[in-house]
Amino acid sequence: MPNVRHVCPVCGRIAATRLTFPDYAVLACPGCRHEFTPELPPRVAETYDPAYFQKAHANWFANPDTALFADLAESIGRCGGKDARIIDVGCGNGAFLKFLAKRGFANLTGLDIIPQALPAPIRYLETPIEDYAGGETFDAVISLANIEHLPEPRAAMAALARLLAPGGLLAVYTVANESLLYRAAKILADCGLSFAAARLYEPHHVSHFSVPSLARAAAACGLAPRGVTRRDIPKKAVDLPAGILRPAVSLAVSAIAAVAAGTGTQMLQLALFTNTVRRDKNYDARNTV
Repeated sequence: MPNVRHVCPVCGRIAATRLTFPDYAVLACPGCRHEFTPELPPRVAETYDPAYFQKAHANWFANPDTALFADLAESIGRCGGKDARIIDVGCGNGAFLKFLAKRGFANLTGLDIIPQALPAPIRYLETPIEDYAGGETFDAVISLANIEHLPEPRAAMAALARLLAPGGLLAVYTVANESLLYRAAKILADCGLSFAAARLYEPHHVSHFSVPSLARAAAACGLAPRGVTRRDIPKKAVDLPAGILRPAVSLAVSAIAAVAAGTGTQMLQLALFTNTVRRDKNYDARNTV
């Protein structure tokens, strides 16, 4: 595959190819250090249907990160209490909203593109976040392991910002591409061993954020940071390969997680934001610099 050059979708600088796979390339920005896949052929693009939850990533959805959920519930409670209006964008099978419902939160909305029904008191909206035009706002807007699936980071962040009530809380939980695991995968790929990088940069993840690139995408939408913490996936939720390599991969995952926890280079980032500008219904941060 030739060396493809594109503009970084976060900061606008020219990005260059960082990794190549048989059907697509991953580009890296030298400025904000964002990494992204600019285009995917239809044959490798991920299809999001019920099987995505039930088969392709069953282990992830069967083992939700309840420690993360508890921390988010505490943050939401401090901001708006149990009456807070909450929307989980890209809610998947509704695990976080069900967690909140059990803890007394009652004003709950989930948004995703999969046809499904979620139990009361959860209201479900079946629509892409980019297309949602309901006009309502929420005290807490949550995006868990979702924004990395979207090819236009600033447009995705703008869509989240439009949902946020004045003084509200936005929580974005996504990858950190300068984590220990990402760095190790890229070093191995440079040495001709691309199995780990292929796993991290699989086609359904097209936006790989650094901590600075996520913050910059948020700032472009008038969002102010409230803090960022590094986290790791619970090991029981990791989709390990089947076969004879499974024990070795499991051991490697445990070792990397231990070192990452000790050095603050865990795989994921949880960033909290609030809004700093007033918006009307026509506000679109894709037109801002």
